[in-house]
Amino acid sequence: MTLDPLMTWNPTTGALRPVVSDLLREAYLVPVVPPADLAAILSETPGPWTESFETAPRETVAAVSKALRDLMLATPRIETEDVDISGLEPHSRLYRHVEALLGVWRKMGMALPEEIQVMRHVIGSDGRDVLEALPIVDTGEDKFAPRATTELRAALLRHHGQASESAKQLWRARQARIFSGANDGTSLALALEGLTGPVGAPRDPDGSLGVWGVRDLSEEADLAAALCRGMIDNDTKAADIAILLPGEAAYAYHLGRAFAAAGVPLSGLPAPTPRRDIAMETLLHFVLALNKPAPAMVLASLYVSPMMPWTAETGAILARETMKGRFEPVLAKAFDGKAKRLFQTLRDDRPNSAETIARKIDLLTHCLTEDEAFREETASLRTRAAQLKGLLASLDWPNWEGLLEALKPTVPDAPPPERFVEGVSVFQETALPWRGAKHLIVLGAVSGRYPRGASASPLFLDSEREAFQQATGLHLPGRGEQISLGLELFRRQFSVPSESCTFLVPRRDASGSRLATSTVLSLIARTVRNGSKTATTAIDDPEKLVRDVRSLPGDAWPCRRRTVPPTGWNPVAQLPSDGVVKLNRNLFMIRQDAEGSARRQSPSRLEKLMVSPLAWTLSEFGVDEVQWTPETYDHIIAGTLAHEVLEYLFPKDQPLPDDARLEEQVGPLLDAAIRRTAPFLSTAIWRIERQGLERDIRRDARLWRAALASIRAEVLDNEIDLMGEAHGLNLFGRADCLLRIPDGRLIIVDHKKSRTGGRRDRMQVGWDLQLGLYRAMLQRPALKDGVLSRMLENEPDITVAYHLINDSGILMNGTPVGGQGFEVIDGDISQSAIETLKMRIGEVGNGLIRLNTTEDAAYFQKTAKLTPYALKDSTLVASFLVPVSSDEGAVDD
Repeated sequence: MTLDPLMTWNPTTGALRPVVSDLLREAYLVPVVPPADLAAILSETPGPWTESFETAPRETVAAVSKALRDLMLATPRIETEDVDISGLEPHSRLYRHVEALLGVWRKMGMALPEEIQVMRHVIGSDGRDVLEALPIVDTGEDKFAPRATTELRAALLRHHGQASESAKQLWRARQARIFSGANDGTSLALALEGLTGPVGAPRDPDGSLGVWGVRDLSEEADLAAALCRGMIDNDTKAADIAILLPGEAAYAYHLGRAFAAAGVPLSGLPAPTPRRDIAMETLLHFVLALNKPAPAMVLASLYVSPMMPWTAETGAILARETMKGRFEPVLAKAFDGKAKRLFQTLRDDRPNSAETIARKIDLLTHCLTEDEAFREETASLRTRAAQLKGLLASLDWPNWEGLLEALKPTVPDAPPPERFVEGVSVFQETALPWRGAKHLIVLGAVSGRYPRGASASPLFLDSEREAFQQATGLHLPGRGEQISLGLELFRRQFSVPSESCTFLVPRRDASGSRLATSTVLSLIARTVRNGSKTATTAIDDPEKLVRDVRSLPGDAWPCRRRTVPPTGWNPVAQLPSDGVVKLNRNLFMIRQDAEGSARRQSPSRLEKLMVSPLAWTLSEFGVDEVQWTPETYDHIIAGTLAHEVLEYLFPKDQPLPDDARLEEQVGPLLDAAIRRTAPFLSTAIWRIERQGLERDIRRDARLWRAALASIRAEVLDNEIDLMGEAHGLNLFGRADCLLRIPDGRLIIVDHKKSRTGGRRDRMQVGWDLQLGLYRAMLQRPALKDGVLSRMLENEPDITVAYHLINDSGILMNGTPVGGQGFEVIDGDISQSAIETLKMRIGEVGNGLIRLNTTEDAAYFQKTAKLTPYALKDSTLVASFLVPVSSDEGAVDD
């Protein structure tokens, strides 16, 4: 961006026009050369960024593109010969990076970015064949302009000369009207001084400067509209007011909504975003799903596309199950026809060649929805699929970056903002204002704006930039210059209002996270005297400038307000005083089996019930919270993978593996488990986590083998179904391992990817529900067949145990077993948990949902020694917490 744009004057019409690439291309007949595919060049050219490109190709392309553009614009002629690196240390990081950038530049040839192509052509031209005279309104050098831009200005002056003095005066007068500056002697004028230099004594605010805090950008837009409405009602012209608008699309939406409601016209508001390109989105997600391993969100996004051969309800269920990590949901087993073929194609995890991708794209085009409402989208997708197959025909193996660039969803260009005289002006955060104003309202005055945040280059350190300039004479802009440019841009924007400027500071972003104030408010705070009448010092904290609207009485607001009486259902007001919601039905009948009976409850579901009846009820209705977030490595995934490896490493009816077998099989078994359960972990970016998990499993497997050998245990089965009746419910569970020792006793084992300490504490205080339910099911089993069913016929002595993988501890409850690593926890390890569960069962069986209290989380953590995931994983449950009265506890004991 340049802060002093080149302008040309037409001697015939007297019009002033900015010198833009399109104008120069037409005037100089610049040849059109399609820009090079930088991603393809990087994929074919080894360089210092090769490893980064393999891990994060898009981010690497963006970083290299930015560094290459800076290097090009740092040269006088935009030629590689302008960069002499002979003076750099040959083995230095700087030398390698510059040399690699020059190599990429040479491979691009003439196919540079379009704007730079035009600049290079004009700089190298003698000006004889120019089709149109473009006399330049020369306003002097822009200190932020790179070398190539300065050379372009000089070339244009050589070719066309300077515009007349009257044209210069016209331009200066126009600029003066826009950047008039604040009236002398006001707080606003002093604040403007404080942006870029020292200031005198701070002053009390005089009404020309205001800073107001609001909840979020929606409330911010409402307040901006109310401020403008108030000024207009007090005889201020709408054209004398301006809005400085952040670049986020949400701001434009909320501003349009709020101003329409207030009846205030906006001049220059960005046009609404055009509708989605559903056809290209679907094709993009389909191709991304073929690049194994496919991210869960890619599959979920494809499943909910309206162009799929299943209903919207089915797509939503598939997406929900996928985001829960269930890639083969039960629903898909009933698919036939198009739905079956397409789903099987998406679940095929074999690597895809360019030829197989083309065949699968053909399959997609034959499996699209037949809904007439999407006939145009279907035709569009088939046309684009044919084009994509043409690209694939020239390849043996897919160039994924090239494919993704070809599949970038496109939307029609939004029309330019409509500007008219009688309306509140809208200025963009990243552009110079286009007309003057008396009053300015600055939206989004938070950290990262005013000035915009500047990022450090991953290719060049500041010290390397200095060394590069000393050796070559060429200057690469750094982070400090980006900040200076942003501050100077805001200074000019801040120079527009002559009478008042109001900053609006949203306290939270769209996710609810707290926001800090903008850097510019720290500079302005230096000019405002602190609250004491006798003080001579300035405000030392910009937060003290902000007056939160919601914390002030109505007569202190900067605009008129009215109270709207609440309508409809208010969930907080409707909460029962005793914290119990009454639904008057047996909630165990929400889920029923084929015979119309209540479906079996699992220990994990009942633990959720024990912790939070509301979370359990939502889950029973199938509306528990599922967040669409990128996949990440956590203890749940680690535990699932470790379980699978141990199951196959210690198969039933087989001798215990020796050291050689353990070393040989852990890696392949983990890879297979990852492919089935967490395919994202197979990518390079998760290598460290994958290696750490494999190391943990190897260590634990050796110790687990030693423990089993010490008691001469036999593995009877893995992943054993447990069924039985307890506490008036039919229960279902799955234990990880069934062992038998020589005296005939059985040990039911559950593997946990955790440490011994926490689980031991929970068992000792009687809050371990899972093993208690296992034992209850075994006392009244409902097993029809299988190893365990046959073993139970002889009523053997049964011990239950946890195998804690992180430190290889084994905690048992039942008849002691002496062996390596085994520790017996005596007593009733489930007494408190079962008592609480019984109470919950009685309540929900009668249709009562006891809401959680604000102290439940702390209670379960401190007293029950368990992590209350049911309270932590649902924002809805957290929204319905009730306070605890002084005469009751968090959980009834």
